[in-house]
Amino acid sequence: MATTPAIAAEPGRTVPDQAHATFTPTLRLLLRPEARTNAGVGRDPAADAWAVHESVRVGVTARYRALTAVGQLQDVRAWGHGNGTGFSNNPFTGLHQGYVEVGGGQSGRVDGWLRVGRQEIVYGSRRHFHRAPWHPAGQAFDAARGHLDFWRASLELSYVLLDAPETFDVIRDDGTQVEVRGDGDHVGYADVGYDFHDLLQIHVATIFQWLGSTQGDPSRERFFVMPGGRVTGTAGSGLSYDAEGWLQRGTERSVDLQSWMAAASIAYKAPIEHGPGARVHYEILSGSACAGDPDADEPCGNDVHRDFDQLDGARHLYRGWMDLMAGSNLRDLAVSAFVSPSAQLDFVATYHFFQLHAASGRWFRIDGESTWGRGWDPTNTNHNLGHEIDVQLDYRPLEYLRIRPGYAVFVRSAAARNLLPLPPAHFVYLWGVVNF
Repeated sequence: MATTPAIAAEPGRTVPDQAHATFTPTLRLLLRPEARTNAGVGRDPAADAWAVHESVRVGVTARYRALTAVGQLQDVRAWGHGNGTGFSNNPFTGLHQGYVEVGGGQSGRVDGWLRVGRQEIVYGSRRHFHRAPWHPAGQAFDAARGHLDFWRASLELSYVLLDAPETFDVIRDDGTQVEVRGDGDHVGYADVGYDFHDLLQIHVATIFQWLGSTQGDPSRERFFVMPGGRVTGTAGSGLSYDAEGWLQRGTERSVDLQSWMAAASIAYKAPIEHGPGARVHYEILSGSACAGDPDADEPCGNDVHRDFDQLDGARHLYRGWMDLMAGSNLRDLAVSAFVSPSAQLDFVATYHFFQLHAASGRWFRIDGESTWGRGWDPTNTNHNLGHEIDVQLDYRPLEYLRIRPGYAVFVRSAAARNLLPLPPAHFVYLWGVVNF
C-alpha cells in the first residue's frame, strides 16, 4: 500500500531440496488508462492529455535444488502509437528479466544468494533502486548481486552496469578528429544491517556512481560516493517509524558535487482487523541556488553542484501520484490516512505540501534532469511550489487481479506559478493488473 513504503533490504529465501527440476510459467498483463489537465507538457501546457498504457509480460521460472533461472519477455505500448494492426515496433519490446540465482540452501542460521543477469532490484526504502511496478515497462538492471543473512546481521553487495564502455570519434573546435574512450556508466552499493529488536533495525551503506563520457556528451564525467544509513522500528501497539539520511560527495565536470537528503516518517495503524491508520512523512533534498538567467539562455551558474541525485529509485511512491516532483531541490511534508474496510479493499488519501529547497534553484521534472516551465528564477525568494491531494482505492477481488482507481489534484503556489503559470492540474487513472 502506498502509505507503507518502508521495507527492509531484500531478504534471502530458503529453497527446498528438489529432486527434479520444476518449470513455472508466469504472465502479467497491465492496463493503465489515464487523463490529465494542465499537465504542463507538450506545445500547449494547459491542454488536456490522455493515454492508455498497456504491457504484457510472459516468462518462466526454472528451479533445481539451489539453482533458479528466470526469463521474462515483455511488450509495452500506448494505444494508437504502435504499427496499426501489424507487429509492434515499440523499443520496449524485448527482455525484461533474465538471470541465474544460486542460493537459498539454509544451513543453521546462515542464508544467502547470488544473482547475476538482468533483474529487478528492490533495495532498502526503494528511494534509490526500485522495480517501478507503476510504469508499464517497469525497471530492470544488468547486475550482479549477493545477499547474506547471518543470525540478526545481513550483508548485501551489488554492481550495476548502466551503459557499457565505448570508443567514439569527436570533432574538436579546430576541426581535427580524435578518438575518445568512454568509461561507461556504473553504480553499486554495499549494505550492512543488524536487527537489534523490533524497535530498532539499522542499515549502514555506501553507494557509488560513475558516469563516463559519451558521444553525445564527450565532456561528461561524474563520480560520487554516497554514504548513508537507515533506522526503522515497530512497536506492538501499531506504531512504527522510519528515518534515513545520505550524503553525496564527488565531482561533475571537474566541479565539486556536495548534496544530501534526509527523510523521516512515523505511522500508526489501529491494532484491530481492518483498522484505520495514519502516517506523517517529511523529506528534504538539497538543491543548487542558481545565478544565471534562463530567459537569456544562461546556465544555472552554481559553482558547486548541490542537486541531489535520486538514482533509479521510487518517485511518486513518496512524492505524489501526479509525478510532478523529482527527488532533488525539494521539501515535502506529507500526511496520509488509510483504512482497509475488508481484506480485499484498501483506501488511502494523502496530502503533500511541496517546496523548493533552494528558492532560486531548479524545479525538476520526475526524470531529475529536465525542468518545468522556465526552469528556475534567480530572483525568486518564495519556496512554496504547491499542494497536492491524492486518493486511491486498491481492490483485489480475485487472487490474480488487482484494480487501483485514483485521482490527484495539484494547486500551484507562488514559486510554481512563477515558473509555469497554470490553473490546478488534475489526474485520473485506472491501474489494473492480472498476474499469474
